[in-house]
Order: sequence, then C-alpha cells, then structure tokens
Amino acid sequence: MPQPKTSQTPVSVPRDQSVKKALELIEAGRASVRGACEQTGANRSTVRHHLRRRGWTPGSGAAAAAPPEPNSLTTAQDGTITASGPGKTPDEVLENHGCDPADYVQLSIRITDGGTEEKPVQWVRVNARRKGDLLRAPDLGSFVPRNFKRAQETDDDFFATGNVAFLADPHCPFMDEACFRATLSYLEHEQPTLVVHLGDAGNYGHLSKHRDHPRFGEMSNTTIDAIGRYFYDCVTAAPDAHHIFLPGNHDARVLYYMQDFAEKLSGVRPARLPGEDADPEESIGFRQLYRLDDLGVELIDEDWKLASYPIVKELSARHGYLTGNNAERKLMETHGRSQVHGHLHRGEIVYRTKHDPLDVRVSMSVPTLAQVKCDGLGYAPDPDWTPGIGVAHVWEDERFVVSIAPFINNELLLPDGRRFSGEEVS
Repeated sequence: MPQPKTSQTPVSVPRDQSVKKALELIEAGRASVRGACEQTGANRSTVRHHLRRRGWTPGSGAAAAAPPEPNSLTTAQDGTITASGPGKTPDEVLENHGCDPADYVQLSIRITDGGTEEKPVQWVRVNARRKGDLLRAPDLGSFVPRNFKRAQETDDDFFATGNVAFLADPHCPFMDEACFRATLSYLEHEQPTLVVHLGDAGNYGHLSKHRDHPRFGEMSNTTIDAIGRYFYDCVTAAPDAHHIFLPGNHDARVLYYMQDFAEKLSGVRPARLPGEDADPEESIGFRQLYRLDDLGVELIDEDWKLASYPIVKELSARHGYLTGNNAERKLMETHGRSQVHGHLHRGEIVYRTKHDPLDVRVSMSVPTLAQVKCDGLGYAPDPDWTPGIGVAHVWEDERFVVSIAPFINNELLLPDGRRFSGEEVS
C-alpha cells in the first residue's frame, strides 16, 4: 500500500564550499555569522539566506549560546589586526596571541559573556593597529638639513635658466629602481638648475576608492619612508638645484582620507605659544610627512588640480588632471600657455601652431618613474606607459625647448646622445 505524501521543507544545501563551511561553524556553535564569514570568505547575505531556509534565527540554537568569535588572530590588508579569545582584558588577549600590547594602539574593543551558567566564559575581541603603521615622518638618518628658506612667494620676475629636469609619478614604494638609478646618475652629471617633481610621489593604494590590489597594498608609513628616501636621493644627487614639489592626486589621498574619516583631526596644529601672532602651520601635511623643509624642497601648497609652477612666463608645470588621448592639447588650450605635466605616465609631446600672429605652443606629458608592468600598479592592465623623465633647457630670453628622455633597455636616453645606465653598482 503506498505511503501518503508528506510536506517537508528540504534542507538548504549550498554549492559554494565557503558558504558550506560557514554554516558548519555557525551551527556547531563555533562562530557567529559575521565571524564565520570573515573566516571563510563567504558572502554574509548568502549565509543568512541558507540559515533562514534551515529555520535558524538569531538568538536560537547552539550558535546563539556560543562565543561570537573563535580564538583567533587575523590581519586585514590595511594592517589592522583582530585578536579574539577568552580573557579578562584586551591586553591579555593580545598577549595570548604573542602581541606586545605596548606595540599596538587599540582601535575598538568588544566584550561578550558566553559559555554556560556552570562555566561562564568572557570573550574579548580587540581591533588594534601597530604603532609603526600610524602616520609618521620618515627618518632621514644622518642627513643634515639644508640651509633653505622655504615657502617664499615666487617672484614673477624670477625664472629658472639653464637645464631643467622633470620627474613624474614615482608612486613610491613601487618605483622602477633601475630607471631611478639612471635618473640619479643623470642628475649627478647634469646638475640642473631646477628639478620639478610633478606629483604622485606616493601610491597609497590602500587608501584608494578602488579595490585593493594584493601587490600594491603597502601601508602608509612604508610609502612615506620610501617617499622620504626618494626626495633624499634626488636632493643628494643635485644639491644645488632648486627642487619643487607639485602634489598629485595619489598624494592627496592621505589628506583626503584624514578629512573624510578623521574629520575632527583635520587641521590640527601645534600649540600657539604666548607672543606668537600667527598660528603655527598644520601638524599634518606634505611638508611634515615628506620632510620637505629639512630636505630643502619647496612645496607648491595648493590642491593637486590647482598647483602649478611657472618655468617661464609661457611655460607652466603641473601634475595634470586630464586623461585621454587629447589631454596634452586640452591642458594647453585650457591654461593658455605651454604645459609640462605628469599624471598620464606616458611620454608625449604635442605642438600647436596658430597664425596672425604666429603662435607656437607645446605640451609635454612626462614619462613615469613607477614600475611599468602588465598589471599597471593595479589600475590598468597592459598599460601604455613610458618609463623615463622629461628635460628642458631655458635661455635667458625665456625661450625654451622640452624633450623626453625615455628609459629603454636599461638605459636613460638623453636627446643630446648621452646614455645613463640603470645597472646597480656593486
């Protein structure tokens, strides 16, 4: 005799192994939904969907009586650690995982009572950040600060004459080291009158709105130390040159991040002492982070889109803010004079001629000092970038010529026929 059919909700069986593992942890009482998803990488919404199909609701079942997180230590890509486990204090939990509490700043703490009435357990979850990962200025070692009067207003009648070097987009700490060695050799031999650093000194990929790329997630202080070293090496190679720094959009990330996520600390400055009329400068900025004052590098202290520097009356340098195939020409037309800029990572020169009266202008996109690889710093697959630098000569009558010096086959190629090797000197 056939048995009557019964209505029964089928058990929800996920295909995704990470979701399956997360469900096992939750139902065994070894983790909360959030903790299980963080451990396994499972999508939280998917896990909750399967839990509802199984009749599980928050506050019911074994998982509700279990501690919210397993006894574990995890490290996020931004360097924040999450330590959890049984203990009386956050310091004790950190010590249980081999972390010295004195080396960390505790960002958040969550304490949860768990276990049973007979065996109560207190679980502590602490998010902490190693103190060395907080923003700090780089250590320049034995470098002796230059006798440099910085931040002076540029006299409209003063223009550089002689040779000028344009260095763009090193994206520290992801420079092309060989290209940079060749550039330093060029600076040592050339001793230019002016060295213009066209921005994006640092990469700051972990502060980007873009998804972090695993290879370019260096922390802020690693980036800042590399930037300090970059300026240190450039100033050491050409100590008598006037060094100018124009910030770029990647440099701005660190300041924008503070404005967006630490708004109440934005603009914090040192104390004003009795008898001082003016407020001291802000305590956090490019001058302090990059040690520009000590190194003798003049900062053009404007927003990266506005910052520019006049090489001569008819030639300006800036980081650049346009992209696309016609960016060079558009910058020249927008600002009404010849331009030298970075930002695009490609070497390109565009001339424009108008008549009645005859007017010839030029716009040069300067090559990059960053690594030119197929992953494009995590932003551009197979990028059409040019490694190298830009150079110019300015005569006393303010006439000028600009040129690209590409880095090809491990050599920096100058338009006058000289070549500088990128090989490391043993």
